[in-house]
Amino acid sequence: MGAKRPEAVAWLLVLLLVGCAAPAERPAPAAAGGASAPAAASPATSTAATATPAPRVLRVSTSGITGNSLIPWAPFEAGLFAKYGLQIDELPDIASSTTAVQSLLSRDLDIISIAPNAAIEATAKGAPPLVTIATPPPGTGFWLYAAPGISSVEDLRGKLIGANQPGSSTYFAVTYALREHGLQVGRDYQVLSVGNQQAQLASLQQGQTQAAVFSVPGTVLARRAGMVELKDLNDIPYNGYGVVVRREMLDDPAGREVLLRYLQACVEGIARLRQDRAFADAVIRKYLKTDDPEVVDEVYRAFLPKRVPYVVPEGIALVLQGIAERDPSVPADLSPEQFYDNSLVAELERSGFIDALYR
Repeated sequence: MGAKRPEAVAWLLVLLLVGCAAPAERPAPAAAGGASAPAAASPATSTAATATPAPRVLRVSTSGITGNSLIPWAPFEAGLFAKYGLQIDELPDIASSTTAVQSLLSRDLDIISIAPNAAIEATAKGAPPLVTIATPPPGTGFWLYAAPGISSVEDLRGKLIGANQPGSSTYFAVTYALREHGLQVGRDYQVLSVGNQQAQLASLQQGQTQAAVFSVPGTVLARRAGMVELKDLNDIPYNGYGVVVRREMLDDPAGREVLLRYLQACVEGIARLRQDRAFADAVIRKYLKTDDPEVVDEVYRAFLPKRVPYVVPEGIALVLQGIAERDPSVPADLSPEQFYDNSLVAELERSGFIDALYR
């Protein structure tokens, strides 16, 4: 990728403080418009859809091999980015959301698909503003599991719980879930930063920790290892995975038009996933590199994207609260509106574009 611009380098120390979950592995790049059958054409209801725009090269990455990444995987596999005049040659998986944020700020990437926490924290600490413009997953995508013999969240008092680094999605999920039960980190229990989902399960199996939060397929593996599900965390208002861009691109009319086309491809990809189970299963099997029917089915049920992928403002407020608790230098009164923009999704919904995909 291109050389880093000077203005982005200034934020490197800020970004290194931001925690994030590391993915299991990096998938081999898929060919745009892969072997899956192309999606059926939908009625065009906007200017961007009716015109045939010149191809625009976009550099897009994901972060983490989980069902959260069904968008952008699905539109990529269905050839929908090309349908809307976008050239996206690959979807590399960046090692961490912090690294993805660095690449976005340095202009090596145009769009990143990550849990927005790292982008929120970087912006809150003074980096050039980043905004989340859509969040397809329906919830956190996490469940709290514990070692055999622990039967309730209250039983975790005085215990050691595994997570990734402070600021990561798993760290947030642990602290929020236990706070709902009156347990406070550092006072009632401790969090041990052990690494990604595989490391958290290994730590639990070896008795180093007594609980952890898991996403699919970690949930399946935890159950097979005899762990006990204590709490479904999908009712937490949270943005599990989002489309994150530089604010300056969204504010530029030409950039905004490109992002609108990108989201058109994404919401059509969502419609394809919701209406074509065979296609959805093929995408899951390919990117998660599994033929395990239990895993495939659980990923589909847990991560089937929202029909209208609005960002959840309450979820951003919770992340800001957690950042302020960990770092008193971050103002506690930051407005969530600084960190997201639902206007493009609202435009697609208002125009009838999304509804037309389901007729």
